[in-house]
Amino acid sequence: MHNPFPGRLAQFARIEDGSIGVIAALTIAPLLVMGGVAMDFARVNDARARLQSALDSAALAGAGSASNQAATASTVFANAMRQTGLQTLGTPSFRTDSTGAFVASAQASVAMPFAAIVGYSSTTVGAQAQALRTQNYTPQTLSFAISGATGWYWKQVDLYVHTAGDAGDTLMASFIYQPVNLNLATGATSALFRNSAGQMVAGAVTQTIALNSGFDKIYMKMSVYSDGCGPGMAPTTPMQGSTTSYKCVASGTTVNRTTYTKTTQPTIYATNDPNTAQNLFIGLVEGTSNVGKTQLAPGKVPSIFTLMPCGGGASNNVQYAWEDTPPGSPGVGSWAQQDFIFNVALTCSTGNANFQNVKLKN
Repeated sequence: MHNPFPGRLAQFARIEDGSIGVIAALTIAPLLVMGGVAMDFARVNDARARLQSALDSAALAGAGSASNQAATASTVFANAMRQTGLQTLGTPSFRTDSTGAFVASAQASVAMPFAAIVGYSSTTVGAQAQALRTQNYTPQTLSFAISGATGWYWKQVDLYVHTAGDAGDTLMASFIYQPVNLNLATGATSALFRNSAGQMVAGAVTQTIALNSGFDKIYMKMSVYSDGCGPGMAPTTPMQGSTTSYKCVASGTTVNRTTYTKTTQPTIYATNDPNTAQNLFIGLVEGTSNVGKTQLAPGKVPSIFTLMPCGGGASNNVQYAWEDTPPGSPGVGSWAQQDFIFNVALTCSTGNANFQNVKLKN
């Protein structure tokens, strides 16, 4: 007897094979489209992040620019966008809002090749960044008052500033201590100031020093001559504790057949030198007392906010004490043993763009 089932099973299998193929096609196709669309959305998110990064850079540049903020931001944004491969839509906006924040905003087009199957060939992404300039108080004027100058050594404290763009530093003032009576370790003080013609001329120690608004560095330097006489000068008196009238003459001067020649080299201490800055102490003056009395950290150059602290306000009084012995020598670490002490009255402002920080606004 003939069995019909094998033939029918084969026919059924052929039918089932075709059905499975159709079913598989109908199932896989949507999955592929969904996967492609997911890739499109990932591409959109990446594009939005790249646009945001470009706008962040533009906003920071615009807020940090002293002039032509929009033009500066536009240039930075254009350069950053070239790196992203995105196409900007419309004209980016660069402006300052009512809060003082610099705002950068833009839109870009992002291709969506997979979503094009369902009618979305591209989409638009937009972003915005805001940046603020932080106002930091820095010195505007300074007035020195020497409150203690003692010792056997000749000393000179120089105040230097550097104006942005200048090739060198500018000497603004010099404060000089000349020992007179070694028995009492006392001396005379004087000062020189830079005038409008660029010359150093004598003036009262307490004369006000006006700083320009474009300086980007300020520091102090102390030069010390252990022979008790300044540059180009030589002592006629032995350096000993019993000396009550100490005199200096021009190097090469002959007195009673004795020629006095300068042989001593200066020792230099400077706040912009990490090896010698630690000889300086700084304290804030409050009322009649000095507080803090902080020795500058060894191996570091102090920032202007440490060297001349305005305290976040329009004025401040600072006291400095400077030791004229090498770092690490006995006595350097004690305020009471400092040899050159002076108060500085500061008036401060937020007008110096070189000391303003720029940050993104949340």
